[in-house]
Amino acid sequence: MFSGYGLLLIAAFRMDPAGAPRTIEGIIHTVASYGLGLLFPIAILLLTPSLKSDPNWKSIFVYTLVAGVLALALVAGLFLSDQTGWFGLYERIIVANAIIWVEVIAVHFLRLLLRREPKPQS
Repeated sequence: MFSGYGLLLIAAFRMDPAGAPRTIEGIIHTVASYGLGLLFPIAILLLTPSLKSDPNWKSIFVYTLVAGVLALALVAGLFLSDQTGWFGLYERIIVANAIIWVEVIAVHFLRLLLRREPKPQS
């Protein structure tokens, strides 16, 4: 839930230009970015065992695991390396990974709903 809210805030509030004075909008964007970066890998890696044990969601288990490990590696790389010219690329890849994962889960959920047999009318 918080990761989804972070995605919403990142999209709604833009980052301050480099060297410009800090604004409330830029602060919200920055806090939401850090929140998404920290919460998204944790959230989907904690969700992964549930997907593995549920037969309806088992087909997405490997993708979720890969997306979680990728997100964790990207965030670790962001914090542990010198980001002089690559910060924007890292940020976009992290957000794209999160957005694509949400969309894949949504499409899979829609497919599950359409596959369900209707309940008989009494």
